[in-house]
Amino acid sequence: VPIPSLTRFGYFAGAFMVLLVVGVMVLAPDTATRFALQLERRMAGLEMHTTHIEGFEIPYLAGGEGPTLLLLHGFSANKDNFTRVAKHLTPHFRVVVPDLPGFGDASAPDDAGYGLPAQRRRIEAIIDAIGLSGPLHVGGSSMGGYLAMALALENPDRVASLWLLAPFGLEGAEQSELRTHYVETGEIGLLAETPAEFDAVMELVFHERPYLPWFVRDTLAKRAAARYERYRAIFLDVQEAEPLNARVADIDVPTLLVWGEEDRALHPSGARVYVEANPDATDLQMMPAMGHLPMMEAPEATAERLLAFHARHFGE
Repeated sequence: VPIPSLTRFGYFAGAFMVLLVVGVMVLAPDTATRFALQLERRMAGLEMHTTHIEGFEIPYLAGGEGPTLLLLHGFSANKDNFTRVAKHLTPHFRVVVPDLPGFGDASAPDDAGYGLPAQRRRIEAIIDAIGLSGPLHVGGSSMGGYLAMALALENPDRVASLWLLAPFGLEGAEQSELRTHYVETGEIGLLAETPAEFDAVMELVFHERPYLPWFVRDTLAKRAAARYERYRAIFLDVQEAEPLNARVADIDVPTLLVWGEEDRALHPSGARVYVEANPDATDLQMMPAMGHLPMMEAPEATAERLLAFHARHFGE
């Protein structure tokens, strides 16, 4: 019996692998999505870990070499919001990105309460549980930016610098589209009650949506809808937070403030509040043609701004 050539065998093996991958994407999109996320994390130099604080199990990503950069995600988001930008940061920092209590894959007890003062205290517990020592470089997106500022205000010895990406808690001269819609209708534009509403959320937070494979998009849409009730309850807790306008002048660390000029979720006029309170300590980077999540929409360009900021202030 003749033996098939290695070339022909290679074609058959390649075709089989393609069919296998397509089959997994179609028949097991959750599994395919998990593999895709794992691949992105590996490419970013991040590994998954887990720690515990009172009442919560906290998954977190960590990797890289250098000074520690703690990153805090926004409302209804999770640790993987920073995975693509981390690819450009792990050669320069030890990057640590937790799922905040109640979000992503972290524990979410119904009776815990998720107001921002409580969440800020939990972040301190996470820092201690992971064993992060010394003043940290802390970055935060949206709600995570509020928590980063609150950490610098309440425990300044823990914070060496701030990287604020369209932070919540700065009330500017104009109201965002998201806020206006919520006031008028009570609808929370950041949440998808059904998978079909997920595209509208993506349109709100991005000016130009980053590429997502269809099976990842569909899986994320189903997860968002499954968490709708939990996140809606947390949103009501978050909305009780006092604006930080009157307090940010007390923040005394170098700050890189980044805001997309086309942000529809939090109005860019909030940037002026921080800059006027801290003119000498703040580097403001307004990004044209950019939405609410620059670290996802333009990860390399966003990382370059942070690296230049650290080179100026810390020689890193």
